[in-house]
Order: sequence, then structure tokens, then C-alpha cells
Amino acid sequence: MEIDAFPMRLVALTDGVFAGREHVVLFLRPAGEGPTRGFALALDDARLLRAGLGVVLHEAEQIQARITDSN
Repeated sequence: MEIDAFPMRLVALTDGVFAGREHVVLFLRPAGEGPTRGFALALDDARLLRAGLGVVLHEAEQIQARITDSN
């Protein structure tokens, strides 16, 4: 598996029905310049993304706290 990471800003989040399936749409914009892009996720995928981001953000907060404490 290959994962690319690049800075993005969440612009909007909505839910609805797409092609007869419930979904979540994330509208993201690159942190610098660039057009906003929309990504449709099935609800199960959105739940997995939310859980994964929760873990990543929690660990990032712990790292930031250790850096702050060491300074």
C-alpha cells in the first residue's frame, strides 16, 4: 500500500444520497493554492476514516505535548 500525505483544509462536509446509496461528501482544499475537491465516501468508509483520524489526531496531540514539555 502506498499513502501520500499533503496538507489539506476541510472546506465542508455534507451527507445525502448518491447513486442510490447514502454517503458522506468531504470537500477539501490544498493548504496552499488549488481548487477544492469533493470526495464521496460510503457511510462505512466514512466511519473508518473518522476512527482512523481520531487515532492519528490523538497521537499527534501527544507528540506535540512532549515537544512542548521538552522545551
